[in-house]
Amino acid sequence: MSSVRMTFVFWGEWEPQSRVMRTYSDPVPGGPLFLFEPYYALPTTWPSRGPQNTDPFVFGDQFHYTGCLQHTKRGATQLRYLDRGSIILFGSCREKRHFVIDTVFVVDRWIDHDRANQRTPEVRGAVSSTYGDVTLDPWYCRRCPCGAKSPPVFRGDTARAGRRHVQLLPLSACARGRWWVRSS
Repeated sequence: MSSVRMTFVFWGEWEPQSRVMRTYSDPVPGGPLFLFEPYYALPTTWPSRGPQNTDPFVFGDQFHYTGCLQHTKRGATQLRYLDRGSIILFGSCREKRHFVIDTVFVVDRWIDHDRANQRTPEVRGAVSSTYGDVTLDPWYCRRCPCGAKSPPVFRGDTARAGRRHVQLLPLSACARGRWWVRSS
């Protein structure tokens, strides 16, 4: 059996540092203008307005999600109360007419967190250290946008858990340096 080595790219959110790896002067319609390689180094101080968090977090062995649209000006939304097996579709609105999907997230479990417990082993042990650095720490370095009760951290389902449904991050083989068009 032979193996093939390929480079894969994906469309996802990453708020910490990154490097521009490639510029696309002639992108496919709806495609990106740049290809970034993410990295992060812990800052010694946060910006005065507070850093942005990465949500959903799709790096490493486990997907995580907290915050994004779980609370609006009108209060908590249904996204705050998801049950195991719930499916979340993350994406973007293109040209005010089309929703394009970049991540399908299947909820496996969740853990509640707040300013008082977010650094405890119970919370930090349920997420990767990178997630704590790039999502939870930025969330709590400023005033919580959703009042006293923070939204739960949802943990995505995985194939290793032995269930049939898993989260999906559309990947594309980077053939001849061209990007793919996201599903709509």
